[in-house]
Amino acid sequence: DPFLYLLQLELAEVAGASIQVEHVKIGFRTVAIVDGQLCVNGRPIVVAGANVHEMHPRRGKAINEEDMLKDIEMLKLGNFNAVRNSHYPHHPRWYELCDEHGLYMVDEANIETHGFVENGAISLLACDQVWREQFLHRFFNMFQRAKNHSCVIVWSLGNESGWGPNFAMGAESLHRWDPQQRPVQYEGATCLDDAVMLFGDGQGAGSDIICPMYWSPPMILPLAASRTRPVILCEYSHALGNSNGSLHSYWELIWSSAPEHRCIQGGFVWEWADGAVKVHKAEIRDPDVKGKRDREAWLEGEYGYGGDFGKASGRQDRNFIVDGILFPDRTPHPAYEDFKRLQQPLEFHLVKTTEESTECQVAKVRVRNRYAFKDLGHLSFVALVFDACGEKQQCTIRGNVDMRDVCPGEAREVDIAMEMAPPQLRQHGQWLVIQAYQTERSQLVPEKHIIAEGCFTICPPRTASDK
Repeated sequence: DPFLYLLQLELAEVAGASIQVEHVKIGFRTVAIVDGQLCVNGRPIVVAGANVHEMHPRRGKAINEEDMLKDIEMLKLGNFNAVRNSHYPHHPRWYELCDEHGLYMVDEANIETHGFVENGAISLLACDQVWREQFLHRFFNMFQRAKNHSCVIVWSLGNESGWGPNFAMGAESLHRWDPQQRPVQYEGATCLDDAVMLFGDGQGAGSDIICPMYWSPPMILPLAASRTRPVILCEYSHALGNSNGSLHSYWELIWSSAPEHRCIQGGFVWEWADGAVKVHKAEIRDPDVKGKRDREAWLEGEYGYGGDFGKASGRQDRNFIVDGILFPDRTPHPAYEDFKRLQQPLEFHLVKTTEESTECQVAKVRVRNRYAFKDLGHLSFVALVFDACGEKQQCTIRGNVDMRDVCPGEAREVDIAMEMAPPQLRQHGQWLVIQAYQTERSQLVPEKHIIAEGCFTICPPRTASDK
């Protein structure tokens, strides 16, 4: 949780009379790349990030503070800790709220020339000296408006705009302007430091962080081999349709303690919320677009996207912007729960189970603290056993369950005593679930909110071959 100070500046006359007073909340922290890892206050962090657009289902780009707080609340409840402002600097209040509620931020310059992909010239403007001042103007404006926000830990040069001298000068300028020396990243920086026809790989010298988009786990493994720069995917797991599969393959690498994986530090899911807008049935002129004929319930009061607003309303784009892990009203997609589980700041490991008596079985579970900065004193723990019918039974956690002295990276083993079920119930399976929940409310996270959980098979269900 962030600790902010109130900085007050006063302009006064020589005699002492006040002319003007301004105040702002500020935080103190360091950001650096140390031994190939992105570190905040000297400690490596894991980036559980989301690409966030400014979008509301009724007001479009006209978002307000309530909308921002809702996004921050959902980020916190889903174990996200970082946002990438895709693909432009956001509303000034967004930065203040991220400062206050403790989210890391990649602030991104408003530069994208994606449209030049169609003629294979995405690097055209990046290589054109005529456009250099426009590039630098946008880099400088981004820096000036956000330089004092402690949430901003990385600068991004833009998105999908190729590579060229204009970007190289931008990276050099940001390092020169920023006394904090925050890292600069850009996916378009290529390993050859040359202009590209399509997209880059984030490996060029112009990017302090190796930040490709949509690379698979086997593809990112070699990137971490040199151990000289962090590997943080600027976009991954595109959430269009029934997507987000194989997330565990990414997070097994991110949480891995193996030395060869230490530089793989996370990524930003594409994207946070669906970009559709509320429509009324009467507004839809062509119900056949995307196969909507005879589906009146789908049209009534639902969301519209490419092609739903007339013949020249992006029919070719179709549902391409409906690619978030939340619906437009911020109701979660199923994948949201997967992200929450995989990004959770605790790890549970079943060490062993033993039968203490004919009536009691004991499970030894190791609880590891994955937080970068805090112990587990803000959490309480509960253990439950579920059977195949969904019936649950609370178990007894033995020993010291006060986790205040379990520091980041450390672990503690606890014993969980479970009442033995009758054989006729056990044959259908039993599962142990241990949950860590918030003891007290903290900002947007309510009391009793489940932060993390582990689930283990105690008695596997019998199959036909077992009979």
